[in-house]
Amino acid sequence: MLIAAPLWACASAPAPQPAPAGYLGTAMAQALAAQVAPPPAPGSAAELADAQAVRAALAPEASPLWLRAQADAELDPGAAIALFDCAVGADLAAANPPALTRLFTRELSDAADAWTAAKARFAFRPKPDVALGLKPCTELAPGAAKVSAYPAGHAVTAQLWSKTMAALAPDRAEAIAAKAREIGSSRVVCATQYPSDVAAGEALGAKLFEAVASDPTFQADLAAARAEVAAARAAGLRNPACAAEQTAE
Repeated sequence: MLIAAPLWACASAPAPQPAPAGYLGTAMAQALAAQVAPPPAPGSAAELADAQAVRAALAPEASPLWLRAQADAELDPGAAIALFDCAVGADLAAANPPALTRLFTRELSDAADAWTAAKARFAFRPKPDVALGLKPCTELAPGAAKVSAYPAGHAVTAQLWSKTMAALAPDRAEAIAAKAREIGSSRVVCATQYPSDVAAGEALGAKLFEAVASDPTFQADLAAARAEVAAARAAGLRNPACAAEQTAE
């Protein structure tokens, strides 16, 4: 399920439309990416600990954790909304919320700008499935092996999206934050990222949210999405996948 670019960027249409721009712009995203600390040095104790952590966390193929890690790899904004269904306590995707989808879509653009710039700052770091000869839980997109592991783009996005969701449902902030941490951990379970990749990505995602939160357009979209989330919660519908997710705990 891992994708090299957002699905909306390559979807066909009679009259192709440009991918929605982010809230921050490339320059701001790059400035935040410049604050990312370097990865562990090759051969260092920290790098060895990273490798050991991946081997220890790798879930058995087709196990509940393996399957959950596959689901947590979703980056398509319209589908990724469902990642937070259980934490929020509503079937958000079933509500087909346009404002929330727009938020996630534009934030993904900011996240991609930031993680691309951050990855380019450091020497290439092979993903652990390649470096350690492990089988990842997701089918990697063509060219994914050439993308540096550090920092983890999924962790950047998960933090940005989760902090947005927490602003929309503050009473569920703790559960939403836990889901974001789970998405990061799933990258390690999946053998597609090291713990240090995830930690750096989470830190960058948090900085992105701090920056985007002051944007007036973002705030307008947030207000519209807040009404959508409230309506979805009031409807009382639950995602049936939440029961299966609990069995993977």
